[in-house]
Parts: sequence; structure tokens; C-alpha cells
Amino acid sequence: MKAIGTLNGQPFEATRKITLSSLTGVATAKIDGALLGSYGIFEDLYIAVFDASGTQLWTSPSTYNFSRVLSTATPGGISLLNLNDHFITNTGNASTKLNLAAKTGAAMWRSTIPWSSVEKTKGEYVMPKSVDPILDVTQSLGMKALIILAYENDLYGDPDPSNTTWLNAYTAYCSAVAKYLNDNYPGLVTHFEIWNEWNHATMSKVDNPNNRTGDKYAKVVIAASAAIKKVNPNFKVIGGASAGDGYESGSNSDKFMDKMFATSGFMNAID
Repeated sequence: MKAIGTLNGQPFEATRKITLSSLTGVATAKIDGALLGSYGIFEDLYIAVFDASGTQLWTSPSTYNFSRVLSTATPGGISLLNLNDHFITNTGNASTKLNLAAKTGAAMWRSTIPWSSVEKTKGEYVMPKSVDPILDVTQSLGMKALIILAYENDLYGDPDPSNTTWLNAYTAYCSAVAKYLNDNYPGLVTHFEIWNEWNHATMSKVDNPNNRTGDKYAKVVIAASAAIKKVNPNFKVIGGASAGDGYESGSNSDKFMDKMFATSGFMNAID
């Protein structure tokens, strides 16, 4: 029996010997990790069966596309496999998705609890109704969560780290979310990401291009990190996720990164 297709874009073929005691009956052979061996993206994989002389006896009517990843569920695997979904804002089949995520061996998922969904009235912080059920399922599966703290809130106008009112309001939201999760789900949420793709013209939700620079973003990270770690110094803070036109010298992303890393205090604010 042979599994034939491509692995990471290159020709792939794996063979497993099947012994039949007679020419009648049924033999079962697994297409598993021991057969496939490598990790990566398998495409157009099909199964073919040959006799001892090499004559093809059968081929599968369908082809299959899938990936194999190292995870905590894999012997010798690593705990770096985590998954992203918009569980909080798009909750359709969240429980089903979480159960499937757990089966892959993923240790953590990543999603946003948007600022505008938490603070609808200035100074009042209420978690969206979708949060608790999703975290309850997460806890039952032994997984953890990484929460993105992001996006604009019309109560305070366009994101502007130079505006003390805006920056204080954003960090107050970060603190409120961190405190709620620390009090109600201790140990379940261990990581927070500060914004996402701050330098992207549309995804960042930062309308003013003068505010989408790396130094402005670093200012947000430093303030938010201090607020989060005041709630729990063991919380981990992630920063620096960018998007754009590549990372070659002089590109938007390159300039963004340079200013971000050059900002005093930024490296001490992230984990």
C-alpha cells in the first residue's frame, strides 16, 4: 500500500506492507503518523494498493488535503501549537471548535475581547455574555487562553497614544479585563496581547497614519503592560504583531519595528 501526494509542495510517497493469508477477505491498514512520518502540509494525497509484483490493484477514488503538526498530543511534541479564532465576537459553534482544538493538542487559543464590547458607557466595564461560556468550556478541556486587548472605542475617538485621556481609558479597559479574568478564571488566561497589526491602515482601526508608528504603539504597550501586571505580575504580555509590506529595509514594517524596538522601556514591557 502506498500513500502518494505532495508534502510541503514536494513529491511524497510512503509505503506500508500488508500481508494477506489468502486472496479473499479484508485487510485493514491505517494511514497514520507512523506511515506519513513527516510533519507539514499534505496535498492531493491518495492511496494505491499493489501486489507483490508491483501491479496496481486499487486506488482511492478521492484525494485528501490536510496537515500534520507537532503538539502536546504528539509523542515528543511541543506545546507551541496554539489556535486563533474569533470566539468572543463570532460565537457560532464555539464549543465544537474548542473541542476540535483540544483534540489537535493545542494548549491555548487566541481571541479578542474588544474594548467597545466591554466599555459601552464611560467607566463601566461589563464582559460580553459570550465570554464566560467559552472560558468554562476552555477550562473543562484543560486549555488556556490568550486575550487580545484591542481596537477602537468610539467613546474616546480615534486611537491616539499622545492623548492622555485616550491612553488612560485604554489602559483602564486592559486593567478591567485582566482583573475580571484573574478573579474569575485564575490560571486560565495567562497571556495578553496588546492590540494587533497597529501599523496596518485598516486592520489596526487607527485612522490617523501619524499614530500608526512604532514609537506610538510602544507607548501603548508600555502603559497597558504596567496596568496588566499591576493586577497580576505573573501575567505575560505580548506585543509587536505587525502587518504590511514585508520586512525588507525601508519598508513600512521595517520602519515600524525599528521605532518600536528603539523606544525606551518597550523591551521591559513585553514577555
